[in-house]
Amino acid sequence: TYPPRPVNGYLVCGFMAPGVDYEFTYPASLGAEIKRAVPNYRIGTAPSYIKSLYLKELHNTVQVVGAASINLLKQIDWDLAFIVFKETDEVQHSFFDRPGDVLGLYRRVDKIVGEFLKLAGDDAYVFVVSDHGGEPINKRFNAAEFLRMSGFISLKTSNGRQSASPLQLAASALFGLRLEWLLDIPGSRKLMGEIMKARVRSLRKSAKPDQGFYAGQVDWPKTTAFISSGIGLRINLKGREPQGFV
Repeated sequence: TYPPRPVNGYLVCGFMAPGVDYEFTYPASLGAEIKRAVPNYRIGTAPSYIKSLYLKELHNTVQVVGAASINLLKQIDWDLAFIVFKETDEVQHSFFDRPGDVLGLYRRVDKIVGEFLKLAGDDAYVFVVSDHGGEPINKRFNAAEFLRMSGFISLKTSNGRQSASPLQLAASALFGLRLEWLLDIPGSRKLMGEIMKARVRSLRKSAKPDQGFYAGQVDWPKTTAFISSGIGLRINLKGREPQGFV
């Protein structure tokens, strides 16, 4: 749902939106109304490697989304309302081995749905649905590394050896030494976000392609496809990409 686009009604963007400091509603004035009614409103929950903190934040997100939804249902003369709680997905992925914690979050959502039912009235049709099932996450897939191993991304070499980018070195140190908890230090994620935004601005000014996970190491004349930060898989197409090859 991001960026917000004109609809016959009102739209509040979901988890792909960068945050409430950006335009996240249609009309734009709706965003100010939501932040006035629910000052701590936010979009999504930042994952935490400290499970107790993550669970608490999931509950907080459910609460603010529910409060904002109830406020809008009361203020707007609506015919159709579509409300999403993504946290029921996240809690199952991260707490599948702690059913009590999963149930606790579902009970919070259920209580809010009860408020929705009261506002909808007896003559409304109400559907509670899920877009997919849930199961634990035991592995993660690095698409950029897959492209490199498959020969779609070619890296520059130094003395016959591939060099690691600063981003790779930082990631290896962070997770290899089990220091991922550092990401939970207040302000650390915001700092990382500012660094990434500064990098994007720098790339735009220099007209260089987004090198993503292998920043500074991509051999573009030999690269067929790559992962672009915030966009996904892209073909290194002539006439579109700065150093198009395909």
